[in-house]
Amino acid sequence: MDLAGRQALSDNTIFRIYSMTKPVIATAIMMLCEYGKLDLNNPASKFIPEFKTAEVVRFENGKDVGLEPVKRDVTVHDLLTYTAGFIYCGLKGIPQNQYAIIPTRHHH
Repeated sequence: MDLAGRQALSDNTIFRIYSMTKPVIATAIMMLCEYGKLDLNNPASKFIPEFKTAEVVRFENGKDVGLEPVKRDVTVHDLLTYTAGFIYCGLKGIPQNQYAIIPTRHHH
């Protein structure tokens, strides 16, 4: 494909696709939910024990003052909706300043 030359796509045009792990894993998880094998409200620590001791950065007056334990268990739902508190390496400053805060609703 040549955008500058305005050439059309062909049947054998090759694309580089990034980050396909996320939708494949999300589809597999939703299939497990459909089959009754997994509940989105399960704590992530049920499957990944390290989540039992999860910590988050605590900010006071916009300043990083250290780590503290999470206030509630991270769930499978949190992992699927990217609300588990992870940020990409290299971000500077408080994550709330980097992204809009989106209210979420948990399935009960």
